[in-house]
Amino acid sequence: MNRTAILLIGNNETTDAVFFTKLSSQPGWELAIAAPGEPAIEKFHRQHFDVVFFSNDIPDADEKKLRRIITVQHPDMVIYK
Repeated sequence: MNRTAILLIGNNETTDAVFFTKLSSQPGWELAIAAPGEPAIEKFHRQHFDVVFFSNDIPDADEKKLRRIITVQHPDMVIYK
């Protein structure tokens, strides 16, 4: 069975933990969490992800930078906010 790797990028540990718990209970989904900025970039470079989720608490500048990096390296990446 293929697993879908999902990266959740956010600043709010409580909200992110709830979201992580709900999504990780889905069969075939593998989740990782990263703070915006350099931690997210590092995690994105170390692992393959199929989907990236941005939480609503990310500063606009960080989101723009991350979207640029992600779409340049993986133009077909699915990104949600």
